[in-house]
Amino acid sequence: MAVWSEESVGHTGGFVRDEATRALADGRLVPVRIDNVDSPLGFGEIQALDLTRWKRGGKHPAIEALVEAIRAKLEGREAEIEPILRRGRMRRLATNVAALVVIAGLAFAALDVFSSRSSLCAMSTSISDACGSAGLGGRPDRDERLAWAALPAGDCQALRQFVEDYPDGSYRTAAADLITAREVRSGEEWAPAERRLRLFVPSGGPAASEAAAREDAIGRGNRRAARACGDFPDSRLTTAAIEPDEWICRSEPGGTVCAMEGDAICSLELRQTVEIEYCGADTSAEQD
Repeated sequence: MAVWSEESVGHTGGFVRDEATRALADGRLVPVRIDNVDSPLGFGEIQALDLTRWKRGGKHPAIEALVEAIRAKLEGREAEIEPILRRGRMRRLATNVAALVVIAGLAFAALDVFSSRSSLCAMSTSISDACGSAGLGGRPDRDERLAWAALPAGDCQALRQFVEDYPDGSYRTAAADLITAREVRSGEEWAPAERRLRLFVPSGGPAASEAAAREDAIGRGNRRAARACGDFPDSRLTTAAIEPDEWICRSEPGGTVCAMEGDAICSLELRQTVEIEYCGADTSAEQD
């Protein structure tokens, strides 16, 4: 069985396609599709069973058809999957017809009383979505409902985009009211910055070699840099390090000592005051 997905038909799916090619040559290939993708080149003439609507549980006509296809391969006969899929389509059609009957019943039962129709359409999320698709009860359809629930709280630009995407939607008035109530608040953000300070690091105790003396001086320089870099107002320190450009090393009894001069490199985040738009409260609640 070959599973066509976004990964297996993409550049990382070479192994899957190789195995599918071998199965095709042996007459054992049973392809299925779990994402909305086209079959790879060379496999387009073999219909893949569509599992994109399978909810990983319960009976599904595509799963029944898959079992039949595998059983037929094992038994060396032609698979009879079309009757299975036809029965599945008939079941879906019956379900859709039943939903339309419910919507029609809701509409005809409450033609004279808008509030009653709205209450009936609010009985469940699925009925509300169906009412929205049919333009009943002032309900949003599924896409608009999910887009409204996903709006970040207070995000004015997201609300403007929502009104542009759903100009005649059920939430348009609520979105417009939130935009009209727009506030501009003061906030703060931290911006990365770099500062340099000139530092002199005096010599320390004698070391066994000049390399060791320089290493000791750099360690002491880094500690001095951290202290110096921490004095900038309205900032927080990320890293600090010494960058030497002049060395003074000499031999003394007991070893070598080194002093140096250089720049302390201060990596900071500076606090800045910014103006932030705020448009109303959280929009994640369902429409009443």
